[in-house]
Amino acid sequence: MNCRQVNSLWVLSRGTILLLCILTIQLSYAQTSIHQEQSEYYKSLGIRTNSQFDSLNVFTQQRIPSGDTCHLRKMVFGYHPYWAGNQYLNYRWNLLSDLCFFSYEVDPASGYPVTTHDWETAPVIDTAKAHGTRVHLCVTSFKSHSLFFSNPQAQQQLISNVISLLKLRNADGVNLDFEAVPSSVHVAYNNFLVGFADSLHAAIPGCLVSMASPAVDWDNDLDIPRLSAHFDFFMVMAYDFYWNGSSVAGPVAGLFHMTAGYNYSVTRTVSWYLSQGAPKEKIVLGLPYYGRDWPVTGELAPSATTGEATALTYRQIRNNYAGFYSDQFRRFEPNSFANYYSYKYSNDWHQCFSDDVHSFNRYYNLVDRFDLKGAGIWALGYDDGYADLWDMIRYKLSDCAYTVCEDSVYDAGGSAFGYADNEDYSFNIKVNAGDNMLLNFNQLELDGSNDTLLIFDGPDESSPVIQTLVSGSSVAPFQSSGNAVTIRFTSDNSGNAGGWKIHYACPSAGIEENSEQHSVLIYPNPFSESFTVETNSTSNGTVHFSITDIFGKKILPRTCVNVNTGTARFSSTEIGIQKLNPGLYLLHIVHPDGYQSVIKLLKQ
Repeated sequence: MNCRQVNSLWVLSRGTILLLCILTIQLSYAQTSIHQEQSEYYKSLGIRTNSQFDSLNVFTQQRIPSGDTCHLRKMVFGYHPYWAGNQYLNYRWNLLSDLCFFSYEVDPASGYPVTTHDWETAPVIDTAKAHGTRVHLCVTSFKSHSLFFSNPQAQQQLISNVISLLKLRNADGVNLDFEAVPSSVHVAYNNFLVGFADSLHAAIPGCLVSMASPAVDWDNDLDIPRLSAHFDFFMVMAYDFYWNGSSVAGPVAGLFHMTAGYNYSVTRTVSWYLSQGAPKEKIVLGLPYYGRDWPVTGELAPSATTGEATALTYRQIRNNYAGFYSDQFRRFEPNSFANYYSYKYSNDWHQCFSDDVHSFNRYYNLVDRFDLKGAGIWALGYDDGYADLWDMIRYKLSDCAYTVCEDSVYDAGGSAFGYADNEDYSFNIKVNAGDNMLLNFNQLELDGSNDTLLIFDGPDESSPVIQTLVSGSSVAPFQSSGNAVTIRFTSDNSGNAGGWKIHYACPSAGIEENSEQHSVLIYPNPFSESFTVETNSTSNGTVHFSITDIFGKKILPRTCVNVNTGTARFSSTEIGIQKLNPGLYLLHIVHPDGYQSVIKLLKQ
């Protein structure tokens, strides 16, 4: 095999561009998941030691910020693939509730492991437990399912082995990752899943049993209501909607779908699981720390592919090999809310779809609004060298999170498309305690009298109903009485429509600091593009502004603005903020008389 027979993965190492060959799996009828794709690739390398993987990953141990007192309020479940080597030394453990070691590879003929990739001695397990992070063993099977599910002895052997391995490392749970299971064995598959969960719960009280469940259940193989009663949670793989063999380049995840004819997305996946009866407290929304680069026919999405994709980690894309992944080539796909890079290489167009802090901000808003159990990561270490995805977890899923005080929410079709048949779910919008919201429908189009949107004036469906909307309804802007509303949507199977878009905002979407002689008001905060500063001073002179990150690193040098006695108003652009990355910052203000104010800013 040579590189002309395979896809390529670029890795940036100290200014040198290296080309690594990656085994390509030709897809004709079935999709190969990123879990299987990368598992088979790294196995093909034939290397085993952490030091060898560290060399491949260009690993450098970094200083982890200390003194962070934030605690997670949601599960953050991250897959640690064995090929991550020693990258776990850079994990932010206080922002990782659960680590899942990947993986025990099942021999379908016997149930014994083909390999456990040194689960028995892997130091990452001891390190995770020392930091209070729960540890899970991932069990993988990607082929020969008919052989395994027709063999009760192999199934029982697998159960026995997993119980022994969990006890050996005093682990907290197990995650089953069985993929591409044919419909012909779906009854045996569901029976095995139930039996596996019950056996683990009986053998190890308190054991957390989960499964890596698909974003799209193509063949309706999973009995979600039945499995929900036996599994502790579903780690939903809400990625690879467009994969290496896709005929069109598109979002690996995507908040909404990109085209009318292919209506799969992260939001649609959440809607589907909830509508199937999965409890929201048992859904972990798995998200991609990788992107895909396809050769395509044109510059703008959507474009047909002319070959298979290359999978690239978040780190590799941020490293911007050969300058292809820079702002110069960055574009926004408006239907899916997805980012991509469009560039020419050897006179051929390429498109690379990749998530960033903007899209993770939207995904975590989804986790919050639907009150899901948490978020998942494929895979830990893929962002090694960059702190922004860890910071986004901190800003959105910990007790240090800031409440979004203005935003728009959509049905599962997003701004471009309508909702689907047979949807049944609810979600919650909350703002700061003591505040309320003004809600305005920018779009409202429902089909038939059985498609219904209910709005409750409070945190759950026991609150008073303030709007009941059906086909033909219209609604004027209205205000909540408190800091929360609950929205429930149901659709039948007899047709759908354009859907709905709701914009909400707090009447005072700012943070204000007052003293006897000084006041500072910043709005909106959180902000997405720009914000306004109003400051009141009792003396003439110069106001000095500077911005640091939460660790004190200066982001914006000192900027001076002359003011007269009274109120002065400045936009963020006037004080020099350009292309500020999403995150939490501190705005330092020195008033003319020397009084200092420090205001927290949240860029979304």
